[in-house]
Amino acid sequence: MADRLGLRFDGASFEMGGKTYAHERDGLACARVHPDADKEMILVLAGNSAVETVRLAGIDLEFRVWQVTRAGKIVASGF
Repeated sequence: MADRLGLRFDGASFEMGGKTYAHERDGLACARVHPDADKEMILVLAGNSAVETVRLAGIDLEFRVWQVTRAGKIVASGF
């Protein structure tokens, strides 16, 4: 599904905003149009570790299309 959403994950890292994030405490929150239903959205919460994926579920999201976190702190975001 990541490819269909235009996201690049390899299991231990991801790319967003032209940068690669490979630290075990990096996570990604990203909203995308659903590839099968263009009037619906998908919110992706994915971390480079299980801890970061769980942590993403409890953070305050900014009004951005995507944001990258490290240990729960926002380090990059964009539209």
